[in-house]
Amino acid sequence: MSVIYEFFGTILKFFYDLCNNYGVALILFTLAVKVLLLPLGIKQQKNTIKQIKLQPKERLIRKKFAYDKNLAQQKVMEFYQKEGFNPMGGCLPLLIQLPILFILYRVIQQPLTYISGYSAEAITAISTKLQSLSLTEAELALMEKFTVNPQYGEISLMQVMSSHIAELGELFKGVPDFNFLGIDLTLTPSLSNFNLLLLIPLFSFLTALLQTFVSQSTTKYTSQNQQQNNSLMMFIMGPGISLVFTFMFSAGIGLYWIISNVFGVLQTLLLNAFMSPAQAAADAEYELKQAVLERKLKKARLAKERQERIEQEKLDKKNAARKAAGQKPLTSLEEKSTEEENGEDEND
Repeated sequence: MSVIYEFFGTILKFFYDLCNNYGVALILFTLAVKVLLLPLGIKQQKNTIKQIKLQPKERLIRKKFAYDKNLAQQKVMEFYQKEGFNPMGGCLPLLIQLPILFILYRVIQQPLTYISGYSAEAITAISTKLQSLSLTEAELALMEKFTVNPQYGEISLMQVMSSHIAELGELFKGVPDFNFLGIDLTLTPSLSNFNLLLLIPLFSFLTALLQTFVSQSTTKYTSQNQQQNNSLMMFIMGPGISLVFTFMFSAGIGLYWIISNVFGVLQTLLLNAFMSPAQAAADAEYELKQAVLERKLKKARLAKERQERIEQEKLDKKNAARKAAGQKPLTSLEEKSTEEENGEDEND
């Protein structure tokens, strides 16, 4: 795993060197991740469009077997298999993004190791140097956090380092500036401190809410069997989790989350413009109506052909009897023979 962390750290360092701004580097990193995952996003959109097109027929199957929900589900899955559709096919982008988030969390928590490329010996030398200085109580508390858990205490160590740049000299060389628009991205937002850090959870919640709203413009065509309260729960739960998590992680993670949400909204709008779920739903309904109409016309045609066949059989049978009696054959059942007409005249 260390190789993977170093790889992601190298990418972040590359973007930082490119713009000399850690926040912008995170934005560029997020954009790069979204671009790399775009083919999966396109595949997910195609999978969604296919599901939407199958929805009308799925509803007919569920209606037909409404008396047995298990049987209905079995028939639906058989229908999906026949059509070559995998309901879980659109989950891959989500499954990939979660590991990226956890890896990024580790990289941001250990910036000296994975972004600045400091060795364990260099970090120990910095810690030793700082402990030899006159530190405030707050700085001593931060140093204790690093001592207890060096793996996740590098951010605490860096907060002390930033106040003693002159004393550290060359030991501070290569450490990025984690300030972005007045926000220290190494810190964790807290309700106990009302400062600019609280903008991270706020925008994380709002952008997650926006992404959920935009996503529902697609998923509403594939979730017609769900209850409205479930949809409302999902609408609130996702942004709520995002809000809670940003109070647990450093602001850098929150910024990544915000930018990821924004790019997610843009991607959804873009894909919906080229592969419209609304148009797919309308096309599916139209095709179903056409199929039902064609089925009715076919049924009527078959009934007509059956009636014509029965009448022809009757005519053939009648003409066979007339032929045996030496009478002229009829061309239709409605046609009256000369003998029948003469008989009618005589009766008159």
